[in-house]
Formats: sequence, C-alpha cells, structure tokens
Amino acid sequence: MTVFVIAPVVWFSLCSVRRHIDNLPISENTNMKPSPQPRSTVRKTKLPKPPAGKVGIFWVFHGRILAATFALADGEAYGDAVNGLTDHVHHWPKLQEANPALRGLEYQDVPRGRVLFMKPEARFHVYLDKALTARKIQRSILQEFQLPAVGTRFLTDPHYTTDPEELDRLFAPE
Repeated sequence: MTVFVIAPVVWFSLCSVRRHIDNLPISENTNMKPSPQPRSTVRKTKLPKPPAGKVGIFWVFHGRILAATFALADGEAYGDAVNGLTDHVHHWPKLQEANPALRGLEYQDVPRGRVLFMKPEARFHVYLDKALTARKIQRSILQEFQLPAVGTRFLTDPHYTTDPEELDRLFAPE
C-alpha cells in the first residue's frame, strides 16, 4: 500500500483552486468558442518586388536598337543610380565589328542613350538624344530593356545629341 503525504500548504492551495472552480458560473451555451486572441498591433508589410528591367546603353541605327543590356541586379552602383557595366566609347568597337555598316561612323554620330535605375525613386530613367523621342522608338527601348511602360521616364539629354550645332556648343572652349 502506498501512502501519499500532502503538506498542509499544498493541500490548502489545492482546496482553494477547487473552491474557485466550483464557484464559477456555468454557461447555458454549450457551443462556447474560445474568445478571439487580440490582434497584434504590428502590421506585416510586403517587401516590394525588385523591379523587372535592365540597365545599359543603346543606339538607334536605321530604326533598330543596338544595345548592351545588363540585369538590374548585375548593374553597377553610380551614386543614387544603377548603371550598366559599359559605356558608349568602349562598346562601340564591338558593334562596329559585328555590323559592317557602322565601321565608317563614330559612336557619337548615331543617336544614342542610356538606361539607369534611380534608387530613390525606384524607377527607370532613359536618357536619350532628342532625335529619339518618337513613341515607336520609345516602345522599342521599353521592349529591348524589358522596362515597365508605367513609371519609366524618358528624358532628353544634350550629352547624347547628334545635332552638329549642339555638339559644337558642348565642346566649344569657354
């Protein structure tokens, strides 16, 4: 035979709990559901998806886009922007080698531009020669660089001009 000895303090505590349970009101509702847990005040926010699209440089030659594109993740930080990994000067000889029609031209003779991703705005900027502002050309650039049509900004930049007078003003001694 096993004898259990309960200390008086433990026995008193057990009796108090029992008396407390016995005095609770009994609900008539047998389908009682537990009360809902309070909602957390912390909001879950979805992280924005990294934008689709590419950065890089391009020319438009006889209506055709000639581009050096780079995935945004592979781009190079340039201040508050993400830039491609090459520039017009260094990429031009590769294009001339692949396209014999370009061999007698300098890189600045063909309308050109650049696609950057602006980090503070989280949007793409396309800087281009003013000769390239036609909607058809802009749609081709959007397609080539896989840019979103909404939110991509097209900006003319005198740096990319092919206008001889503008070039003279840009490179004139001060």
